[in-house]
Amino acid sequence: MRTVLTCTLLAALFQQAPPPPPRDRRAPDVTREGTGTIKGRVYDRETGAPVPNAAVTLTVDVASARDAAPSGQPYTVSGPALPRQATTDAQGRYAFERLPAGSYLLTSVPPEYKVTYLPLAYGAARPSDPMRPPPRRPIPLADGQTLDNLDLPLWRSLAITGRVTDEYGEPLAGVPIVATTAGTNQRAGARGPYQIYSDDRGAFRLFGMAPGRYVVCASPQGLMGGGRPEESSERYMKTCAPSAASEADGQVVELAAGDFDNVEIRMARGRAYKVTGTAIDSQGKPVNQVSIVRTEGNGFTSSGSQSDGNGRFTFTGLLPGDYIIVARVGNMGMVAADTAENEIGSAAVHVEGADVENLVVSTSKGAAVTGRIIVEGTAPPPAKGLRVMLRPAPGAASGIFGPLPNSEVAADLTFTLKGIFGAYGVTLSGLPGGWIVKSVRLGGEDVTERTVDLRGKDRFEIVLSNRPAGLTGRVVLAPGEAAPDYRVLLIPADKEQWNSITSQRSAPTTSAGTFKLTAIRPGEYFVALVPAEEMPSPLNAAAAYERIVKLAQRVTFTDDEQKEIELTIPR
Repeated sequence: MRTVLTCTLLAALFQQAPPPPPRDRRAPDVTREGTGTIKGRVYDRETGAPVPNAAVTLTVDVASARDAAPSGQPYTVSGPALPRQATTDAQGRYAFERLPAGSYLLTSVPPEYKVTYLPLAYGAARPSDPMRPPPRRPIPLADGQTLDNLDLPLWRSLAITGRVTDEYGEPLAGVPIVATTAGTNQRAGARGPYQIYSDDRGAFRLFGMAPGRYVVCASPQGLMGGGRPEESSERYMKTCAPSAASEADGQVVELAAGDFDNVEIRMARGRAYKVTGTAIDSQGKPVNQVSIVRTEGNGFTSSGSQSDGNGRFTFTGLLPGDYIIVARVGNMGMVAADTAENEIGSAAVHVEGADVENLVVSTSKGAAVTGRIIVEGTAPPPAKGLRVMLRPAPGAASGIFGPLPNSEVAADLTFTLKGIFGAYGVTLSGLPGGWIVKSVRLGGEDVTERTVDLRGKDRFEIVLSNRPAGLTGRVVLAPGEAAPDYRVLLIPADKEQWNSITSQRSAPTTSAGTFKLTAIRPGEYFVALVPAEEMPSPLNAAAAYERIVKLAQRVTFTDDEQKEIELTIPR
């Protein structure tokens, strides 16, 4: 890096030609070398001006290797063992050299500590959204080939400015301001802080925003804490611009080519509530580590612990909404195995219209569950490297219980999960190519892609198969019509799977309008064509699926079945 900076300075002093583009940074001992080159330029899509110091990342396109392999067969990936990263020079240029032949993906993010521009994937029609699946535009590279002019035109980020006042028009300071995508409860994936506070003038500026439609709300914390009675009678309520009680009734702010100014939020006051109760452990002794968590939009807002030393707790100043009271015994370590002696208990509470009193929260030790892997196929995958992992559903209480239980699969294909509190979904990591989790069974019941309480259960089985289904097809286009930026979305027909964080499967359409989905578990699905910018976030998918399936095709897959379909663009 020092050499590049020195050369740039000398070129400027002597008015020489600009230096060659900087080489990518990589670890030679873990990177496979080749003879290919990928280079290009990062620039402002509106003005054409170069963007210096932008980070450009090159990764191996694993999905292309998987798609190219015969159905159900293992696949190999050629290319760098690790992602490579380059920084653009003063002319916005970058270069990756000595690349092996293969398929690659290219992305760029703005310079460090700058939010003037938005992240972009090569070939994408819009900036990348952290809440949605990224677009995938593979870049095939042959041995000895040089691909030039793989440019990344960055979008400028936008902002929403406004002011928060009380019912008399006086400014309110320190109020959290949140933007959500219109029509959902999903917080907007902005570049920079996800939450902004009003200043002493009541002014705020939500920056680093992508083009889109938003609702802006002043969202005070859902609790006050401290047990002070005077705080439990009345306080400012969540208010969406200009003076609505919810996002559904709020003003829709549309960001297109420029910033949106002068959003006015006049906050309303209303009744606040309190929750009181007692926490006890499995031996009937008082528990003094008690906290309250507000759940909203598949997220959590947590307070500090509250108790009087005898297990009695009081939380005041609560706004109407949903909460979880969590009681803990012991310290929550970072490793699930370290929590074996801990106890946790929780109680869900809906606060509206009245205080909640005399609640009892009981803790218990984490459960342990033993299971096994069942293999359907003639060549079982190696157990080495397989790991069973439990994950909470979006918004589930088990997501706040500390380290997520996981277990390595033993040589005899058995596993033991410890420290289980509440309900989880089941995933398996380290599965070789060509294999899928066909089903998860608990006590003889199929619980695949569902969130279930594993405590007190037995006969826990994960069934693997090397006979996945596949789907290919094309988008029907009018003569001369170019394929728009759509994704093909595969939605389970079973609504109980819609809240799983792993159930969403999608694939981009190519410039020719074709698509391919592999490694599909046998079952019944909806297949839908969705604009890339409208892809639902996996964290908030269920509500969007209700709308999407009305225009989708219903498809059933059996073992090894390969289907081909045509999809029509919704008009």
